[in-house]
Amino acid sequence: MTPVPRLRAYAGPALLTYGFRPFFLFGAIYAGLTVLAWLPMFYGELEVASAFAPVDWHVHEMLYGYLPAIVAGLRISIGSAWVAIVAAEMLIGGTGIGYFVWNEWNNLQLTSVIFAILLTGFVGLVLDFGFASLAKTLTYKE
Repeated sequence: MTPVPRLRAYAGPALLTYGFRPFFLFGAIYAGLTVLAWLPMFYGELEVASAFAPVDWHVHEMLYGYLPAIVAGLRISIGSAWVAIVAAEMLIGGTGIGYFVWNEWNNLQLTSVIFAILLTGFVGLVLDFGFASLAKTLTYKE
């Protein structure tokens, strides 16, 4: 019995294989051209009809455009990390809440296990609500 091939053989240029797709290539070219077009505006050599100076617009864009997205990404990442760190501490052991839960489970101390699980969930909720309120504070509202 022959194995099922997982990838189709590609004989084209290496630039178009795997992750090097034309969409990403053109996106990178567009980003580079946009920066080149923005530099004369930033240094004041090209006047643009705007209510902001180029530096002020850049600060506004960073604060109200990217900061909420960064906080949302941190909120998602911290949820995954909080779950993973407890499981990793259970496997590796030595210190931490995961080690405590695993050790108390092995000692049949179920009240301590339930308390630790509730504490882990409470800390996760506090972190989630904290980042949610921070994201709500940083989000621009018209």
